Amino acid sequence: FLERGVIKNSVNFPETYMPLSTAHRIIIANKNVPNMIGQITEVLASKKINISDMINKHCGEIAYNIIDTDSTIEDQQVEALRKIDGVVMVRIVC
Repeated sequence: FLERGVIKNSVNFPETYMPLSTAHRIIIANKNVPNMIGQITEVLASKKINISDMINKHCGEIAYNIIDTDSTIEDQQVEALRKIDGVVMVRIVC
């Protein structure tokens, strides 16, 4: 989890694995409600950040996303993602 954002054997989060496809990875936990993925991808697209690979899993009321991008995610994008209503956690892991 700490190095790549992969989750195994968790009670509160879904088991989530995605091989690293780029050198840039962000993980996002959010409430499991409609349009969260749309809002997240809109923030990235507005800064011309291309998503190379992505996985979204949910466990009850929480959803967990691993997103690999083709470019670095700056602090401004991290803050914009955190401001989305329903986002619980945003972290860059590499």
